[in-house]
Amino acid sequence: MEQKLFVLGNNDAEEIESKGFLFEHSMQSVLIENPSIFDKGDGFTPEVIGWEITFNGRGNRGRIDVAVKYTKDKEPEHIAICELKNVTATKKNGLNQLNRYLKNQAYCKNNEIQKSADLKGIIIAPDIDSEVIDEIRKSNNLYGIEVHRFMLNGLPYVTTTLFYPMSDKSHNKYSFIGKSGVQDDKEFSARQVVRRYIEEYIKDHKEITIEDLQKQFGMRGAYDMVLPKSEADNKDRRYIKEPIELDNGDLIRVCGEWTAELLDKFSMDNHDYKIIHC
Repeated sequence: MEQKLFVLGNNDAEEIESKGFLFEHSMQSVLIENPSIFDKGDGFTPEVIGWEITFNGRGNRGRIDVAVKYTKDKEPEHIAICELKNVTATKKNGLNQLNRYLKNQAYCKNNEIQKSADLKGIIIAPDIDSEVIDEIRKSNNLYGIEVHRFMLNGLPYVTTTLFYPMSDKSHNKYSFIGKSGVQDDKEFSARQVVRRYIEEYIKDHKEITIEDLQKQFGMRGAYDMVLPKSEADNKDRRYIKEPIELDNGDLIRVCGEWTAELLDKFSMDNHDYKIIHC
């Protein structure tokens, strides 16, 4: 009898002991049997259309681990080819190979992949190197999914963390204006100007606590806007590396997942200071 996994959010299994995957093929089997793990959070429904697909072109022979088709009502479908790793995924051991497949799709022995007008690539591993995450965020067709397997009361669970393109961040610069009306002479990216905003807010509220900040700024999607540094360090890479120190000595990290649209909404919801396009 096929055994399905329980797919949880990233915050739901912090106290469950990780069992990992013994082999890459065991990870592959779990993914094929549970296509919801391939969900990119964009409303498209994933469907596995093949695995171990032969690729033979220009000296880059190999096999595509898994291929997934994504469909959505009244939207063009697209296909993703997935590169699986049972170790930390790096540029050398996975991303470079995936990019070669994407550039030479005509040599894939699968008709749908050959003819796909919108082909994407997904790196899937228990851990994804920060250099690979940077490449994903700068791209327009790469994704990353960290997959962890857990056991609780004899039942299998997985959690996933999704990394997706955010290329628009690199094209926008912002400036910060405090309550005094003085504009910083430094230009910021979207993520850094939010950090600057919260840093200034902390300076203006000397006795503020982490709990107060979390009440004030709430969530950024499924993620807390601010977390204690110790908690963010153990969670994932969605938080800006440089911490901010509160007056009581506590350290926090600020969520770093920002696009121009999300930053505009943040600016509308928070009026203590001004964030402007340069």
